[in-house]
Amino acid sequence: MISKATGVDPYFVGKPNPMMMRSALNTIDAHSESTAMIGDRMDTDVLCGLGAGLETIRVLTGISSRAEAERYPYGQGRSGALQAATRACRQAAVRGRRAASRSCAS
Repeated sequence: MISKATGVDPYFVGKPNPMMMRSALNTIDAHSESTAMIGDRMDTDVLCGLGAGLETIRVLTGISSRAEAERYPYGQGRSGALQAATRACRQAAVRGRRAASRSCAS
């Protein structure tokens, strides 16, 4: 109805969306060259990050498997970096849980 009245097609913003990423970067005064998108889906999170010009890191906690990731043209040849990033994220999570356990025990 609005399109018919205005003669303009709407631009739908879903989650995630490169426009949302750009808006967030502007809000926190960050730059895409120093920001990364971490996600668990190739078809949404990684694609959105790439669309916003960000470095992307896919973790293996979601729907996209390692084999599926290799089928995407923007996922090929990055398995080593993705594995290293996944290991780093897991290690950070373990350290965080240990620190939380220590603080809760105090």
